[in-house]
Amino acid sequence: MYGRNPKRSWYVLGKLIKDNYPKIRPTLLHWQEKGYITLIEDNDNIFTVHPDKLPSKEELLLWLENLE
Repeated sequence: MYGRNPKRSWYVLGKLIKDNYPKIRPTLLHWQEKGYITLIEDNDNIFTVHPDKLPSKEELLLWLENLE
């Protein structure tokens, strides 16, 4: 999903993001506050990923466990 181009289109997960954007946007704003992404929200791209600022796999798994 995070190939060489850090920009992610609206269709990175098919139409999932585009169709559910009002539900997804609060999480994306949270990720932007943490520096993981920068929202673009233009006609082509939704955000840019900052791989160097992403948390480790272990941190992400812990975060997911705490959501339940």
